[in-house]
Amino acid sequence: MNAPLKLGLGVVVSAALAVACDGGTGPSENPALVQLLQADPAAPPTVSLVIDEAVVATSVAYGYSSPKISTPAGLHRLAIRSGAGTVAEIEGELRAGATYYLVSAQGDLYLTEAASLDPGVTPDTGQRNPVRANIRFVNVPGPPAAPALVYALLSAPATVDTVQRFGMDTRVASYGTLMYVDPGTVTVRFQPQDQEIVLAEVVFEVAAGEVKAVVLEREPDGALRARVVVEE
Repeated sequence: MNAPLKLGLGVVVSAALAVACDGGTGPSENPALVQLLQADPAAPPTVSLVIDEAVVATSVAYGYSSPKISTPAGLHRLAIRSGAGTVAEIEGELRAGATYYLVSAQGDLYLTEAASLDPGVTPDTGQRNPVRANIRFVNVPGPPAAPALVYALLSAPATVDTVQRFGMDTRVASYGTLMYVDPGTVTVRFQPQDQEIVLAEVVFEVAAGEVKAVVLEREPDGALRARVVVEE
């Protein structure tokens, strides 16, 4: 069983063009929102989130998330720093009114816009339900490897005998919308869409009102690894 983390991905970009930013904390007409999710155990113990040259969140430890930061829409350079050193950075175009999740994992930063993971899943409101357990799936793409298409099989207290199945493409960065289940013990298994073998599995407790993300990552050797992260 993997220990829960407190944590959220995208396309790695190597360029580093700086674009002016007002710091992301002041009022802005129809701004974008950015949240850092620190899921890289190899990173320094704490990092700061920097948008362009403005430090907008500090002391984000491994397994924790920053608050959602408001910043003007447009092209921005997003980075995490430890002291004066840059740990990782990317560029991203942020749309007005959209929410983005920046995940630190595998030595890189991944940026994705909040969106539905599967067209067959009824989208949520984006708000945590205070009387239900709140769960989402996150995929961090890695080196190409088989199988690319997997199922996430979810068993929750009210669905022990009726496993919910969700399709995922491990080649595509994704940050799914919230799903609401009964509080208690949740099991998620990942398996190929054409086989019954289990590639990765996590079992965890989730309380009413909690938000936990099941993060699927591809290791350098091609193996899949799942982690449970708790969002602020």
